[in-house]
Amino acid sequence: MTQEKMQNPESNESVNLGEIAVVLVAQSNNPSIINPDFLRHNEIVNADLALQGDPITSPLFSQVTFERGIVVNALPDRVSFQQTGDSLASGDILCPEIAKRYVEKVPHVPYSAIGVNPKGYRYLFDEVKEKVSNILIKSAELSFRDVTPEVHLKTIYQYDTRKIVLDIAEATMKKNNESEIPIILFQANIHRDLPSTMEQQNRIKTISDILTSWEDDLSDFNALIKKFNFQESKS
Repeated sequence: MTQEKMQNPESNESVNLGEIAVVLVAQSNNPSIINPDFLRHNEIVNADLALQGDPITSPLFSQVTFERGIVVNALPDRVSFQQTGDSLASGDILCPEIAKRYVEKVPHVPYSAIGVNPKGYRYLFDEVKEKVSNILIKSAELSFRDVTPEVHLKTIYQYDTRKIVLDIAEATMKKNNESEIPIILFQANIHRDLPSTMEQQNRIKTISDILTSWEDDLSDFNALIKKFNFQESKS
């Protein structure tokens, strides 16, 4: 499965992937090991991936930023691998592989959960006369003192081995120093718990398998977004 770049930037039906993150939850995580030397020496990140800005390393919080929008940060209860871009394609996305290498190089940590968290957006142009919030609330009368509220929709899909939480909201963004453009923002947390009774070797293999097939989660994210077609109803 592949996530292609938006073919037509003027199409409000196209979904742009602006961010994807992998979060590993672990109560005994050690943030102080996260630094450029550790990540490169252990081949968690490629040696040719240039550092951006000054890294932060401490017992409570560490952060290392690389080119291509990649950020690795750690807290005592989690470590995350995030990548941002204007419109990410699958071939550009490195953070799931970086997270997989990290787990394989740091296998002793009792990881308790993993999240694959994509964030995408769709443009709303002037010809779309009905606001997303009006469509979301349908005929509900939620206006108060002549003000119609902005509506934030959260949907939760609970499955046997994972939970998908999808947040949908109106937002705006700026591109190339132009005026603000209205968008619909879609943000998902695809969460999987890892049983405490799971043997550590199986725990690492399970995480590796999830990260090897991360595009399946991204495909599900895109399929969910297609269910929310805000262009059908116009005034």
